[in-house]
Amino acid sequence: MNQPPPALPPHPQPPVQAKNCGLAITSLVLGLSSLIFSIITGLPAVICGHIALGKIKRAQGSLSGNGMAITGLVLGYISFPLTIVAIAAALLTPLILKSQKKAEIMTNSNYVKSLHLFLFDYDQDFGRFPDSLDQLVTKEIITQEILQNLKPQKGGDWQYFSGQSTDSNHENILLASPTAIDGKWVILQIDGSVKQLKDADYQAALRAQQHP
Repeated sequence: MNQPPPALPPHPQPPVQAKNCGLAITSLVLGLSSLIFSIITGLPAVICGHIALGKIKRAQGSLSGNGMAITGLVLGYISFPLTIVAIAAALLTPLILKSQKKAEIMTNSNYVKSLHLFLFDYDQDFGRFPDSLDQLVTKEIITQEILQNLKPQKGGDWQYFSGQSTDSNHENILLASPTAIDGKWVILQIDGSVKQLKDADYQAALRAQQHP
């Protein structure tokens, strides 16, 4: 009696190639974009990443992309604090700049107030203000060290209007800041008043002084 031929082993099935999860790729791309566009693409990256991880888990091996989804999630979450920092910086920067300008104006005002005392002493001794601020030193009204220490470190050379005395129009400008600060010039008048003038008012005051 013939024996039946032995059964052949089943032909092995090729392993199923897992597909990349489209949402995982999207999450990665959005996460990378969040480095530039911040939370605008960071939030969608987080949402797509969470959905992608859920789909990959339920697919039981037929979907891949765990690493891409996680990377997109991490980058997306990083964009949140960066956005907060950027917003805070945008809000605080104008306030900081404004405070710096106020401090600079205050420093300049203190400078001209102090310098006026020495200019007044010079006028009392010689009947007029000096031809230049350096004459305060040569006439021993003030030392070079004090003159330099009084001068603000920022801004450059101050504008000194010579050829005047305390008998001149008391509203005449004696000293003016090198440049306008926040649109205003710090000036010292002959009577010792310190004012902040808008550019138009400053130019008008100069014209009135030059052509009384």
